[in-house]
Amino acid sequence: MDQLSRLLRRPGLLIGAAAAIVLAIIAPEIYTGTFSDLDTAARVGGVVVLLGAWVVGVKRIVDVPAVRAGLIGIPVAVVLAVLVWPYVRPATEVDEAFPPVVAIAETTISPTSPTAPPTTVPPTTTSQPTTTAPPAGADPTTTTPPAGADPTTTTTTAAPTTTTVPPEPVELRRSSFQGLTGHRGSGDAAVYRLADQSLLLRFEDVDIGSGPALEVYLVPGEDQRGLGGSTYVAPLTAERGNQNYTIPSGVDLTDGTWTVLVWCETFSVEVANATLA
Repeated sequence: MDQLSRLLRRPGLLIGAAAAIVLAIIAPEIYTGTFSDLDTAARVGGVVVLLGAWVVGVKRIVDVPAVRAGLIGIPVAVVLAVLVWPYVRPATEVDEAFPPVVAIAETTISPTSPTAPPTTVPPTTTSQPTTTAPPAGADPTTTTPPAGADPTTTTTTAAPTTTTVPPEPVELRRSSFQGLTGHRGSGDAAVYRLADQSLLLRFEDVDIGSGPALEVYLVPGEDQRGLGGSTYVAPLTAERGNQNYTIPSGVDLTDGTWTVLVWCETFSVEVANATLA
């Protein structure tokens, strides 16, 4: 009974215990991810111990309530925003289409069809030319083209235009994601060749565990779970949906075996991966 009375006189402990239970219900990955390996648990435990020591020290040293509340509240808010909020916020979702490829318009130019002027052959005889009277009713006046005029008549044919529709993206490789270290992971990672012959890394229908500072890496080899020899791609666009990623130069995902790895930078822990073989 005395212990219960002491607990009731410390509402902070009760609030903390209630918050821990709520987090276990709405965001179990906080615990499954934290205690998935010793290193991660040690990092999280270190942050909690330092924060607790700070709170106790401020309470003992600072007597002004407003100052004490600020010195305690600000660090606690930062830790919650960085370490807890990414797990409890609604999961982000995107639905990116394939990059647009402009249709190519091809114009076929037909050659012009000139009408050549008649050729006049000078007479080769010295006999007097014969004058022929114009037919009855004809205009006796002879019209001479103006000097410098081009006697050639040109006929131009309109150039038809043909629009070539680019081919659809061609799938080269595909593999399913798996969750790691207590995180969820589903959906596919695929490699496509686009109409301009460039390669595209695409996540399709993915659902990847939430967490702070999630990044995408490419690691040579099968089922890789560390960053050894990796190439950085980009921050994870969203935890769910369809999304496109530009493959870094120098990486050929059509040759050999590669692991697409989603990595948590804050805790240095793997979240999900897919092997492209």
